Amino acid sequence: MNREIGMEITIGELFHAVFKRWVILLIAAVLCAAAGGAFGYVRSSSQAGNQEELTQISAQEQSWYDENLEMTKEYSPLANETLVNLRREWIRLGHIYMDHPLMKLNPGECEWENISILFEDKTGHHIGTVQNWIEAADEATLFGTATDTLSQYKSDLIDIIDQEGETLIRLIGAEGWDTGSAAEYLKSVLTEQSQKTGVPISTITIAHKKGHLTKIDEFRVNTSNMMNLVQGSITNTNSIVASFPAPIPPSSTGESGISYKSVIKYAVVGFVLGLIIGFCIVLFRLLRRGCLISKRQVESTFDLELLGDMADGSDSVAVLNANLDVMVGSDGRVMLLGIGEGVDAASITSGWNSDSHREYISGRDLIDDPETIDALQDTEGIVLGIRIGETRVADINRLLFRAGKLGKQVLGWISV
Repeated sequence: MNREIGMEITIGELFHAVFKRWVILLIAAVLCAAAGGAFGYVRSSSQAGNQEELTQISAQEQSWYDENLEMTKEYSPLANETLVNLRREWIRLGHIYMDHPLMKLNPGECEWENISILFEDKTGHHIGTVQNWIEAADEATLFGTATDTLSQYKSDLIDIIDQEGETLIRLIGAEGWDTGSAAEYLKSVLTEQSQKTGVPISTITIAHKKGHLTKIDEFRVNTSNMMNLVQGSITNTNSIVASFPAPIPPSSTGESGISYKSVIKYAVVGFVLGLIIGFCIVLFRLLRRGCLISKRQVESTFDLELLGDMADGSDSVAVLNANLDVMVGSDGRVMLLGIGEGVDAASITSGWNSDSHREYISGRDLIDDPETIDALQDTEGIVLGIRIGETRVADINRLLFRAGKLGKQVLGWISV
């Protein structure tokens, strides 16, 4: 299956996903508002206590102005330098996204060569030794005519998987690279290095493989998430600069005592900054965990059809049944697999079975749960229960790959 990363996430969808965690935003805003109000109260009290005459400028206010002016001179160049570095990093990731050979591969239709090295018994792990042996190989011979293009990605194209007494080297077939010839050459290099270093090899074999490579999916997801994270950091840095304008020089005042206008002003400023901070915290957690942001992202990333929507309160069972009637018939049993924390597939299917002519069964996990795997034999397919903003892209990748191995079709998904 071709599951390229969906990049068509709008600003509205991003804000919607973040504001679903409105409790975190509210807590951050209230705390910052309280801190801002306290700051305004302390500042106003200090100015009132130090005011000697109505026409004199407050010494405390002047001190705050001088301090803020000095800080402005410091953080403005720092912010500009940070923006430059972030933009350079975003451009670097963009080149990887456009030019890296792994980004040009179809994850479901990959070809690679496996070099299996069996060492003598009780000789320990050899990943460091094998890495040194591979470094001894001539890159021009290894990559052939594609040396200029592929040599810089050597560590990504050659995987080393080490176990006790056995090491597997995987050469991923990128465009323009004859991995068969490369594997034969690397085999001769490894044999030669084994004799030189005195680390005996029992057997070394080469096998050509075709199929799905999870590494390609993970590489695409990680690259996309890093680009989103850097882009968000650029936006946040711009917001911080805008939130701290140059200070206004103090002026003479005829007021005495605490200024409640100042308290309210700083409380409002704190509330706004709290919303920004809360927004950044939630956004960072979403991107760091690799969560889905929108329904459209599910469709563009995994090519899965939305069969029903429980999240909007509509009659999702009737819509789901109508879709499945067309796809697998009216009597076909279907398994619901929930992906994400708090998605209780058992309680959902219990409600469906009470209102539906079709029998739904719930599953827990296709890898570690034998009951789910056994129950899957008597079903027509799988429906995924996905919660936008909580379900991780990597978890869906893992489940789709496992379902393909078990020979069961994922019919679509429902928003819960």
